[in-house]
Amino acid sequence: MSPLAGKYLNYFEALNTQLRHTPRQGLHLRWQQSPAFACLRCGQGCRTPWRVEVSQSYFETWGPRLAAFFQAPLETLLEKRQEPESGSKFAPERFATLKKNPQDPVACVFLNEDQLCRIHLEMGPEAKPPVCWQYPLNGSGMHWQFYLSEGLALSCRGVGQDLDQPAELKHRWLPLSPQAPPQVAFRFSPQGLLSRQAFHLVLGAALDLLDAPISHWLTRLETLLRTAFLLRRAVYEPPHIRVLAAQAATALPGPLNATELVLARDFLTTGAIGAKADLQAFKHWLSSATLAQPLSHNQAEALAPALKGWLQRQIIAANHLLTGDLSFLQQGLVWAVEVILVSYYRRFLAETSPELSDQAQQVKAINQIYAHLVQDHFPPAIRIYQGLSPEENLEILAALAPLWHTLWHRPSPPAGSTHINPTA
Repeated sequence: MSPLAGKYLNYFEALNTQLRHTPRQGLHLRWQQSPAFACLRCGQGCRTPWRVEVSQSYFETWGPRLAAFFQAPLETLLEKRQEPESGSKFAPERFATLKKNPQDPVACVFLNEDQLCRIHLEMGPEAKPPVCWQYPLNGSGMHWQFYLSEGLALSCRGVGQDLDQPAELKHRWLPLSPQAPPQVAFRFSPQGLLSRQAFHLVLGAALDLLDAPISHWLTRLETLLRTAFLLRRAVYEPPHIRVLAAQAATALPGPLNATELVLARDFLTTGAIGAKADLQAFKHWLSSATLAQPLSHNQAEALAPALKGWLQRQIIAANHLLTGDLSFLQQGLVWAVEVILVSYYRRFLAETSPELSDQAQQVKAINQIYAHLVQDHFPPAIRIYQGLSPEENLEILAALAPLWHTLWHRPSPPAGSTHINPTA
């Protein structure tokens, strides 16, 4: 272990030590929330803009039973997904979705007036889609034997209440089958690969960056990615990652210049939002808003732990990196775009929907951006990020980093004040 490393880098160093002695093991990671999650029965998770997806087997097995039990046409309860125009196929587990309530477009058709699930109440929990009875537990969605991850969904209000409590990273080892490869290489960039041990350390280094002031997070991530790319390694090994993590830990945010502001605004509106219909009002606002305006104190105080929780989950899941769709360099840009858009959508709601409570605005911001970037914008957005050269990727990150810092820059409290700013 390195005495200069952060706690997560040391954590993964210890895992790598065990892996060297018994290489034919898979790793299962999960965040253990404290205190333990307890359902509030608020119905919030069933009133979101994102879709509840079901597999073809669920659709064919349970679809007719749901239709018969609720005496409703199947097409009013479940809807088959249309294949993308590109001709690519959806994964089998994303065959269909639960319909929304025609009178309440964000509510599941099975949500009753008491904000409870009719399937659960009337047919039993075993009849619910797997994603519903697992919720708010979620994972990487990947079924690799060498790497699995789990966490708690931030769209859940009960989880959101516990975000300022410590979350401990837990692990267990899973024996690999004889057919599974003992070593796996992950792409850092189009020209460089991460060994399995280096991949673990990159995750640890990225998590350690979240323990710094949140205003510094994106600058330090950009520094980590840029300096790693400049090494021009064919394969990145643990010694390289340790040096890079130490450099990134001391990087300080720089000022935002006019050129970077134009680049950042253009990428967020054109690249990240695009033509998504229900985000056009937000896109128009983002095109003319003063992006360098910081979040208000109340917004920053609540968003800081929420975004840290979001990033912890995304870093450990590392979906597109694990599937090979994106390199770690591209994945870093995806994380940056996600949390920046959540932050700006929160500001947008404060101006356009002041009747919503602060908590409701935050939950809506997280859910809306999740629905767009994680569900609706992918796989089309994969092609946007895949099409960026490493230099373009880093240029956009360099523009987003000072913009991120301006969102969290807070003036010092008055002399004699006892207020503690969690984002300072």
